[in-house]
Amino acid sequence: MNEAEIKKLLKRVYGAFFGSFGRLTPIQSALIPPLMQGKNAVGVSPAASGKTEAALAPIAERILTIGRQPLSILYVAPTRALINDIEKRIREPLSSVGLSLSVRTGDRPELRTIRPENVLITTPESLDSLLCRYPRIWKDTRAVILDEIHLLDNTYRGDQLRIVLRRFEKWHTEKAIQYCALSATISQPADMAGRYFESPTVVRAGAMREVFVHLFPDMEGVIQFLRQNKHHKALIFCNSRKNVEELALSLKSFWPRDRILVHHGSLSRKERESVEEAMRIWQWGLCICTMTMELGIDIGNIDAVVLYGPPPTPSAFIQRVGRGGRRGNEMLAIGCYRNDPDERAQFEVYSRMAKKGVVEEIEYTADISVCVQQVFSLLYGRPGGLRWDDMRDILSPLCETDTFEAILVHLADLGFVEESLGRYRATTKLMDMGYRGFIHSNISQTRDFRIMDADTGRVIGELFIEAAVGSHFLLSGRVWQVLQVKAKQKTVIVGHVGPLDSQAHFTQRYSCGAFSRYLPRELRPTGF
Repeated sequence: MNEAEIKKLLKRVYGAFFGSFGRLTPIQSALIPPLMQGKNAVGVSPAASGKTEAALAPIAERILTIGRQPLSILYVAPTRALINDIEKRIREPLSSVGLSLSVRTGDRPELRTIRPENVLITTPESLDSLLCRYPRIWKDTRAVILDEIHLLDNTYRGDQLRIVLRRFEKWHTEKAIQYCALSATISQPADMAGRYFESPTVVRAGAMREVFVHLFPDMEGVIQFLRQNKHHKALIFCNSRKNVEELALSLKSFWPRDRILVHHGSLSRKERESVEEAMRIWQWGLCICTMTMELGIDIGNIDAVVLYGPPPTPSAFIQRVGRGGRRGNEMLAIGCYRNDPDERAQFEVYSRMAKKGVVEEIEYTADISVCVQQVFSLLYGRPGGLRWDDMRDILSPLCETDTFEAILVHLADLGFVEESLGRYRATTKLMDMGYRGFIHSNISQTRDFRIMDADTGRVIGELFIEAAVGSHFLLSGRVWQVLQVKAKQKTVIVGHVGPLDSQAHFTQRYSCGAFSRYLPRELRPTGF
């Protein structure tokens, strides 16, 4: 289908979404027709290829044809930073065609629950919470878009989303739902999308830009390369928040400290957004980050991407490298292998795979901690209780019957659930957890403590730390000393101190969900 024909299909929304662009991108030309036919689809295309508009424009056109209703479109994205960026891109086009937009995250609980907006952007965890607290507002939902689904799939967050969507369709909607998943390059898109909805049509489009990789043993060589090649604005990806903070501290010997920013999930919303805004405005500077910047957050044009150690997977390598040089036809990757020959070899393998457009195949494994979390959520949202068969059916993609039985018996022994007259119900203990908002997030590193600067009174972020007065840690590129712990207020008062030799204190992060601690001992992963 050519662009003129697509323009006729999108008679209500084409100008709003694509009027300011010269032409449609390959993924837009390929994905719009099957979505306009009402098919479920997964769109696979490199970063910065216009996937959001490719999905939202045809679905918005179909909604306007049918007749807009509250919560007609549900848009699920993995991070709050990505959600904020998507909102900036789509609010005006949606508004110009008469569709209202709302955001619901832990930072931004903005959804109207009486006469909700037409489109909602949210995270899997916030959607879980909304289904429990407002079960009857979804009857007119017609479409669900799952953005950057490869970042959720095969994790406890992806498994939670799988079950939440099963609940969504079975108990909360009255209309047939059209699904669209969006992803960067992956090896098995049909299998991935099929975990979330039925009969996905796979649409691949867009060639990956050529990749050029330069490797250095240390960051001093990296900084010299950036300066020699006049790469003034760079993202530096690290594999942990601890690495981010330590590297930001050490780079102040090589780069002006007022032009070094950090970005990761333990910073407060205001801190993260101020970093994103600074990077949009700056013509030069460094942003040291975790995977929070892998996504399509608008931070302006980036001259180069630096990888401080090889990413965990080839697909993560491609995702991160794709953030640089978006206005050109090339991708420049600068790798720091930290004087480790194994890291250098890993970078070389990633480079060869990227040049061939090849990514890894990952065997899917369900995280059964999600069974615990979803039992909690299900029973909290249904105080009247649920039959064993109903819960077993909803959770069937994640565990076998005997495993589910063992989990339910164990939760009863722990005092979270009770059985009466053939139905399982939440106990007061479990309902209290729900009231306090402790059951919807399975993310391992819960951010229990606000970190407050004693000098300014400003909250600089949140961390889960075993805080002791006098201890030191790194946050926002600076070293802090714990001055006071207010346990009841979940607040740690800190003071800024100079560079220290002591290591930052971060609790271990697990690849399994936090609710693993409530599994029977024989089912728990190592470390719980």
